[in-house]
Amino acid sequence: MIQVAIEKYKKVQDLNWNEAEKYSGKIVKIKGFARDEKVIFFLIMCVSQKNRIYCH
Repeated sequence: MIQVAIEKYKKVQDLNWNEAEKYSGKIVKIKGFARDEKVIFFLIMCVSQKNRIYCH
């Protein structure tokens, strides 16, 4: 069973990511969506060098 910590609404850039969420995604409730609807966010790190973007 997945354990979910309940926090107050915050901006996407202010989300805290633990190690497990960095690999499997973060389940969030978006304000204004239906009460039972959840979304999974994924953290993607990108670096740009000489007109190229590398993501991992």
